[in-house]
Amino acid sequence: MLAQEVRLKACMAVLAQALEQLNSDRSYTEALMALVQGLFLWKLQLTTVSPEELVDLGGPFVPPAWEGECPAAVRELQTQLSAINPSPSELGIALEDLYWRSKNKTERDLGVYYTKPQLASVMAQIALNLYFGERARPSVSRHRQGDKFMLPASCLLFDPAVGAGAFLVAAFRELISLPADLRPQGTKCALLAHLAGRDIDAGAVFLTKSRLWLEVADEVRNSGCPFPPLPNITVGNSLKEPPLPADIVLANPPYRRQEAMEPEEKAYLADRFQGSVPRQADLYAYFLANLIPTLKPGGVAAVVTPTAWLEVDYGRPLQSLLQQTLEIPLIIGSACERWFEEAAVHTVVSTFVRRTDRRKPRRPTTMVNLLAPLSAIEPSEIATLINTSPGFQYCPKWQRVTLPQKRLQALTQREEPVRAAWGTLLKAPAAYFALHEATLEGWTFAGELGEIRRGFTSGANDFFFVHDITAGASAELKRQLGITANSGLAVIASCTRGQEVYFAVEERFLLPVIKTPREVDGYLIREESLRWRVLLLPPDQDYVERLKAADYIRWGEKMGYHHRPTLKSRPLWWSLPRLMPPQVLARQFYHRRFNFPYNPAAILCDHTFYYLTGCVDPELVAALLNSTITFFHVELWGRSNMGDGVLTFYGPELTDLPLVKPSLFSYEEQQALKTTFRRLCSRRILPIEQEVEQTDRQELDLIVLAALGLTGLTAASLLGEIYTALCQLVNQRQQRSQ
Repeated sequence: MLAQEVRLKACMAVLAQALEQLNSDRSYTEALMALVQGLFLWKLQLTTVSPEELVDLGGPFVPPAWEGECPAAVRELQTQLSAINPSPSELGIALEDLYWRSKNKTERDLGVYYTKPQLASVMAQIALNLYFGERARPSVSRHRQGDKFMLPASCLLFDPAVGAGAFLVAAFRELISLPADLRPQGTKCALLAHLAGRDIDAGAVFLTKSRLWLEVADEVRNSGCPFPPLPNITVGNSLKEPPLPADIVLANPPYRRQEAMEPEEKAYLADRFQGSVPRQADLYAYFLANLIPTLKPGGVAAVVTPTAWLEVDYGRPLQSLLQQTLEIPLIIGSACERWFEEAAVHTVVSTFVRRTDRRKPRRPTTMVNLLAPLSAIEPSEIATLINTSPGFQYCPKWQRVTLPQKRLQALTQREEPVRAAWGTLLKAPAAYFALHEATLEGWTFAGELGEIRRGFTSGANDFFFVHDITAGASAELKRQLGITANSGLAVIASCTRGQEVYFAVEERFLLPVIKTPREVDGYLIREESLRWRVLLLPPDQDYVERLKAADYIRWGEKMGYHHRPTLKSRPLWWSLPRLMPPQVLARQFYHRRFNFPYNPAAILCDHTFYYLTGCVDPELVAALLNSTITFFHVELWGRSNMGDGVLTFYGPELTDLPLVKPSLFSYEEQQALKTTFRRLCSRRILPIEQEVEQTDRQELDLIVLAALGLTGLTAASLLGEIYTALCQLVNQRQQRSQ
């Protein structure tokens, strides 16, 4: 392995040097073509060949990259390659790395991230296993027991966003390695006819073809035949051109976020897919939807995408759309590594099978969360990942849960007693299933105990959120601002463009506000610890114009605040919409500390918080929300798809967050729970691994479990499992981002 790494690095270095030399008097595209042709001259062991003779070889030599004598940089490259002697695989990886570096910023803006060979190989193996398994099903073809199923001559393997060709190269190697009785007799070149791909990047398409031609260069040299032309690998946009009917699809579609998509592109896709894909969906979601017209009946796909479509609310319509036509036999995530280190997202591999009309019953879906890196998974283990026995299973390398289609559909439609997302069950540990199997009817949702709202989206925090500095203001400043004793005026300081300015405003319109989670380091919000005030003026222009605060508004207009998009949309730009009283707050972002701040004074909050309002017994709801049982569900319900180690937790997750039903608690149990919660409110929150060691925390959690009917050793044992699992999940989330 070490020798291979050394060879690969050396190969990358000499290719980069040669490309730089060739690029000195050619365009980058011409230099890349000359570089690739130089590789093939070395691989074919050709030294004195005229451009005309090169054209006869076809493939990478059409058209020739130079006229007359071979460039000196190419001759030097051949000498260096002879010393390194890289394999076709190493040459292909080095070419991909070189091309990726040249496209780095542009391609990242487009959401393009090239696939590592190991991931591509695993996905190709999974897809071919599924494909041959599908052909062996009685509902697909009539056969005698013991028959082998040869790869059909018409079988087409397609990558709709081919990039640098990682999937087609991996698939080609898998086809070559098939037993002789599973593939047609013939040459390696003949097997290339099974491959197809598209990409909008012409350079990437050329690179893909070059990598495949490298795989058959020895055969071309020995046979004297020209390179196959690869007509099915083309420049094009798979979302705009007619679908290419395929038996197998392997794909790593672009991860471009919907915010980065042009309005025209969104409108076109909405029209093409007839609104079946939610408009909030990122670009990769359309590639998933495009599997439906692309896959032939009985066809299979393996696609690597961000985890978001398994976790976010807009993923449910997409799941429902896919389930109408496709089965989803296997979804694979990783708890221990990121498959795309450059991308700030976590990813999953999802597999699909296009149902035939005769397919009944539908197969279950297995969700596998890898606990070991891909490099530790043996090829012989890949075929065993799919499981047909419902339930949860654990082994040192992975954990998996298998769900019948009815349950998967119920999750999609939010009809389960506990409204988990697909992504929740993918990462859920054994403790989650043990808890819910023992307490099926004991749950409600946060959205049923109170109305879920969001804090102020002010549109101009530096205008609306100010400091009241009246107590510390000098007598001279107060005199300048016209503030006298009992005037009801306060001195505010607003920092704009790095400069602090002072105004007098009516004190009654300055209300305490919680601006960031850093201001609340415990379970209880204390007004005396809050520094910020929000200017909350009534929506009455005539009245406000007679106030001292009108001077501040006029200054704000001079600074241009009223032209900001959010403020322009309001009838009166300086009047914030009123909030319902926030009773319990919910943060949007979690690291290692968890809390839902109890807010008995109904202090207002910024949009970095969601909150519950209208709760019948807000203190009881706060106590339930601040149990470790709830934190465990927050970790599972939240989104970790951004890849930076932060758990995001938004309104939809809060709405569906499981809570123990308050009706299960007797009056005495409710009082005991509140008393214990008040003890928690007297201290700061701690990192979760320290928090679960606190006596008051354990006491509160045992009261919650007792309401579910779990007491004694059973409760203590399960609680220990939950503590361990939660700490492990937090560690995995943060370590995976590093």
